[in-house]
Amino acid sequence: SAWNALAAELDIERAEGAGLEAFRRAALLASHVEPLRRLAQQGDATAAALMPRVFGPEGPTALAANDDAALARLVDSLDQHLDRERLAAASARTQAQVAALASYSGPVVDEIRRVLATDLGRASVPDADLADRWRTLRSELQRIAVLREDLALVERVAAKVAASGAPRWARRLRSEPASGEADPLAPADWLEAFRWRAARSLLDSLDGHQALRALFERRHIAERDLARTYQRLVAERAWLGVYNNAPEKVRRALAAYLTAMQAIGAGTGVRAIRHRRDARAAMAEAHPAVPCWILPQWRVSETLPPEIGLFDLVIVDEASQSDIWALPALLRGKKLLVVGDHKQVSPSAVGIPEKKIGELVERFLREQPNGALMTPDRSIYDLAKVVFAGNSVMLREHFRCVPAIIEFSNREFYQGEIRPLRLPTRSERLDPPLVDVFVRGGYRRRDVNEPEALAILAEIRAILADPTLAGRSIGVVTLLGQDQAPFIDGLIQRHIEPRDILERRLRVGSPAVFQGDERDIMLVSMVLAKGERGVPNRIDFEQRFNVAASRARDRMMLFRSIEEGDVALEGLNGLLMAHFRAPFRSEPAPAASLRDCCETDFEREVFDLLTGRGYRVRPQVRVGGYRIDLVVEGVDDRRLAIECDGDRAQAGGAWAEDMARQRVLERAGWTFWRCFAASFVARHASITADLFATLERMRITPVVGDVLESSSLVASRVVDPLAEAAEAADSAAEALTAA
Repeated sequence: SAWNALAAELDIERAEGAGLEAFRRAALLASHVEPLRRLAQQGDATAAALMPRVFGPEGPTALAANDDAALARLVDSLDQHLDRERLAAASARTQAQVAALASYSGPVVDEIRRVLATDLGRASVPDADLADRWRTLRSELQRIAVLREDLALVERVAAKVAASGAPRWARRLRSEPASGEADPLAPADWLEAFRWRAARSLLDSLDGHQALRALFERRHIAERDLARTYQRLVAERAWLGVYNNAPEKVRRALAAYLTAMQAIGAGTGVRAIRHRRDARAAMAEAHPAVPCWILPQWRVSETLPPEIGLFDLVIVDEASQSDIWALPALLRGKKLLVVGDHKQVSPSAVGIPEKKIGELVERFLREQPNGALMTPDRSIYDLAKVVFAGNSVMLREHFRCVPAIIEFSNREFYQGEIRPLRLPTRSERLDPPLVDVFVRGGYRRRDVNEPEALAILAEIRAILADPTLAGRSIGVVTLLGQDQAPFIDGLIQRHIEPRDILERRLRVGSPAVFQGDERDIMLVSMVLAKGERGVPNRIDFEQRFNVAASRARDRMMLFRSIEEGDVALEGLNGLLMAHFRAPFRSEPAPAASLRDCCETDFEREVFDLLTGRGYRVRPQVRVGGYRIDLVVEGVDDRRLAIECDGDRAQAGGAWAEDMARQRVLERAGWTFWRCFAASFVARHASITADLFATLERMRITPVVGDVLESSSLVASRVVDPLAEAAEAADSAAEALTAA
C-alpha cells in the first residue's frame, strides 16, 4: 500500500496486517505525523521562547556558544525537569490509587494502601522487593476478583445474620476462613443453634435476678437510713423544743414541780393536798419545757393546766376502756388521735341503776350533741367513732398471736379482716398452740369452779417443771364472774414460789385485767358447769371472749367442765369449744410428705436441692393471709423466705401484688430471696451459688441428723383433779398407816 511504500523510503513503522486492521494501524501511525511536522517547522522558535523559562536567562547564551560543558549542564537540568515531571505524574497516579481504595477494606487492600502510601519511593526498600510484593498483591486481588460472587454471598449472609441479632457471629463469618468440610461457624444444625441462642439471649435480657437483688438491697438501705433519720429528726426537734421552751424561769418551775410530786408520795398524807396544789401551780409554767407528756388520764387534770388546745396533738390509747372521765384530756388537744377497739372490753355501769343514768342524761346531756354516748357504759372510743365518722383507719396487721390462736377472734368478731403476720421461730413455736382440757367432775358454786382451778394450778406446776418451757410467761384469764380469778390467785399464792411468779410474770384476772397485755401461755377458765346455760351472745360477753382469746402469743389452753352438746353450738361457749377442735374452717388436707406440699415443679426442684444439702425446709408456709413458697430454717431462729417465681404467673398485677406482700412480710421481720424459673434453668450454677451464698451470709447451715417434726394445731386432754386429789389423800393415809 501507499503507506508501506512511503514507510520503506522514510524508515518508519509499517502498517502490518490486511484489510480493516491494516487501515486502523496506518491511521494510528498517521496521527503522529502532524505533531512531528509542527515540531520540525516550529520547534526552534518555540524552544527559543521557552528556553529562558526552563533554563533561566543563561540558557539561550549557552546554547548559542556551542560549549560542551554548558550544553552538558543544560542536559542535566533538562533531565531534572523531566524527572520532576515524571515524579509528579507518578505521585498523582499513586494518590489516585489510594483515593480509589478509600471505600474498600481488608488485609489485601490495607497492604496495598501501605505499599503506596509508605513503602513506594523509600530508598530503604529495594525495588526488587517492592516489585515482588506488588506482583503478589495483584495476584491476590485477581484471585479475590475471581471469588467476587462467592464473597458477595458471604457478605449478604453475614449481613442478614447481623441484622438477626448476631453481630459477633457475622463478624466471624466475614473474617474467619472455613477449615475443611465441617465448618464450625456453619454446622449442619446452625438454625437450631441460632434459635437456641436467640432464645437464651432473650431470657438473659429478661432476667432481672441480680438487678432485683441490687434494687432490694438499695431499698433496704434507704428504708433503714430513712428510719434512722426520722429517729434523729424527732429527737433533735424534741431537744430543740426543750431548749427553746425552757428559759430559766421555766426550768425553775419544772424543778419545783418535780419536788412537789416527790413530796406527794402515795398521796395519802395530811399535806398531800397542799403538795398537789404546789405541783399544779408549778406546772402552769413548767409544761412547755417538755414537748411530750405521757400520763394516765386521771393524772392529766391533776397535773396539766386546764387550757383548751394546750397541746398540738393528744393521743388516747386503749380508748375502748376509757369512759367519760377522759374528756378533760381530749379538750387539751388541737388534734386528737383515738386508738381503741370497740370489740374489746368497754366500761360497764355495774352498780348504777338505769333510772339514775336516765335522770343524769335528762338533767345534763339533753341539749348536748351526742349526749347519749356520754353515759357511764359508753367509752371514749364509742364517742369518737360517731363524732369522727368517716375518719377511722382499721389496723389489720396482727403481730401477737400465732394464726391458730387469733383465728377465733378474727372469724367471730372481725369478719376475717385481721392479717396475723407472726410466724413463731423454731425456738418460740409450741406445738400444738391450742390445747383443750376437759375437767371431769367440774362444778360451779357461785362463780367459783374449784376443779377447773385445781386443774389450772396443776398445769402451772407442770409448765414450771418442764425445761422446754423455761422462761415462758404465764397468764390465767376467767370468762365468767368475778370470783374465779381471786380463787385461782389464792391457790397460786399458796402453792407457787414467789420467785416463779415474778420470773414468769404470772398473772390472774378477768379479760379486762389483760386488755392491752399478753403472755406466752394463757390458761383460760370457762367456769361454766354442766347443766348450766351458756353465756348470751351479748356485746359485753363478746368483748370478754374476744380479749380472753387473743392474749396468748404461742399457746392457749381452755379448761372446761362442759361438753359441746351441753350448750348451744352457735353460742360463745360452743363456738370457742369448736375452735379448739378445728381452728380453721378450710384447713387443707395434710400432705403425705413435705415435698408433696410444693405446688410447682420449680418449687420441688429447689426443695430437692436444699434438702439434698441437709437444710431444714418448710414448703408453703402460711403467714396471715399470705403464703411463702419455701422457708429454710437454721439454728438460733434464723430463717430465709424463698419465692420461686414462675414466669407465667408473674405477669401484670401479680408482680405488684407480690412486691406489696413482700414489703408487708419484711416489716414483720422476714428476709426474702427470689428467683425466676427461667433464670434458675438458664443460669443454674450461678443462681444456686447465689442462694447458698445468701444462706451462708445469714449463717443458716445444714442441720445434720435433724428431722423436721410434724406440726399439729390442736390437742385434747381429760383431767380429773378431784379423783387425783382423792388418790393423793389415800396414798398419804396409807403412808401414815404404814409408818
